Amino acid sequence: MIDEYIFKNGYGPIRHNQNVGVKDDFLCCPKCDSVELTMDTTSMSHGVVHDKDGIIAGFTCNGCRTQITLALSNGDVGNSQLTARINWVDRYVPYEPTASDKLTNCSLTGYSKKLKQHAEKYDLWDVAIGSKADVSFNPKEYATKMDEHDIDDGRDRRVKYVAIVPYGSEGSIPLNCTSCRMFRETGDNISCESGSGGSICGYFAGYASNDVVKCEQEDK
Repeated sequence: MIDEYIFKNGYGPIRHNQNVGVKDDFLCCPKCDSVELTMDTTSMSHGVVHDKDGIIAGFTCNGCRTQITLALSNGDVGNSQLTARINWVDRYVPYEPTASDKLTNCSLTGYSKKLKQHAEKYDLWDVAIGSKADVSFNPKEYATKMDEHDIDDGRDRRVKYVAIVPYGSEGSIPLNCTSCRMFRETGDNISCESGSGGSICGYFAGYASNDVVKCEQEDK
């Protein structure tokens, strides 16, 4: 995928938002499926961007007024050579965690998240530390994401480390879907861990850190 752009997430009325639909000779809006798209050609230097890896073009839907971006690029789909593809994309904006995120998502040690789990378990949010109602804290009693999902079933695994971003309230999804083995095999954008935290990808082999997962490649 072209640097600074990622495939569009979610689903429109007909298809996945990253997939380009057409009616006769006309492009369909991924949001409303209208063919009333206008290409931004007011300034070709801004409307169409030529990149060493492909072309980026901006469009406006006159039906729902959505501004969308189309990419023509070479994609790595696991073949011996790159394959040309066309997709709707979004400009990648790095996730900037808030102070609250840093507490709930925890540090690399997971200590702050364990404290939150402890407070919720014993309803200690309004209890003074050291009071008779306080309950002593043992971090070994609580699991972080790395503890919960680190998979060790005795198999000799070859894994790839994949950068992730938050997905839903509890889950994660690859920062770049072309890094995902499931995407390369099926073409579908699959989360590493579902937004609710209730399920994981079949190739998920655990968290290496809060923003990196281990993705199983193949048995040795």
